[in-house]
Amino acid sequence: AAREGELWAPQAKLALVQIYGWLEGRVDEAVGLAEALAQTYPENPEIGLRLARLYAGPAVEDYGAAAEQLERLLARAEARHPHYPAAIRFQALLALAEVRARQWRLQEAITLLETVIDSRPADPAWALPRALLARGRYRALLDQSDADADARRVLAEPRWKDKWHEPARQQLEWAAARRASGEAARFAE
Repeated sequence: AAREGELWAPQAKLALVQIYGWLEGRVDEAVGLAEALAQTYPENPEIGLRLARLYAGPAVEDYGAAAEQLERLLARAEARHPHYPAAIRFQALLALAEVRARQWRLQEAITLLETVIDSRPADPAWALPRALLARGRYRALLDQSDADADARRVLAEPRWKDKWHEPARQQLEWAAARRASGEAARFAE
C-alpha cells in the first residue's frame, strides 16, 4: 500500500514510520520516510509531530532537529493555519518542553509549559493537566520547593479524577521518595 497505493499510500507510509521507528528498530528508514512525507505534505501537522518525535527519540537524539520541527509547527499553529487546531499547538508545546528537558534546559522547559498553564485551556481537556504534571516533574528535578504544587492542583480538580489523579499521586510519591533519599538535592546540584 505504501509503495503502490494511490489514495492510501501516505497513510500506509505513516503506519510504516510508526512500525519502523518504534517497533522494528529501523529508525533510519522511519526518519527517511517521515522526512519525505514532511516534504511532500508540509502542511500536515501529524507528519511534523511524528518526525519531531523520531528526531527526539532515544535512537536518534537530534534535539536540534526536533526543536526546529516543533517550532515550525508552533509557528503555523500560532498563525491560525486551518490545518493546525489548538490541540496541535499544545502537542507541539509539550513536545518542545520535553525536548528542552532532555537537553537539560529544564528552566526553558518550565517556561514553555507556563505558556500553556497561564492560558488555562479548557479544550483540549488534556492540555492543562499534562502541562501541570510536566512542569511539576521538571520542578522536582530541579528540587524546587514548589514542585508538588502542580500535582496538588491536578488532584484538586474533580473533572480530572478519572484520567489524571492517579498520575498526580504517583508523581507526588516519586518526588517525596527522591527528596527523602537525597537524590533530589544531588541531582539538582
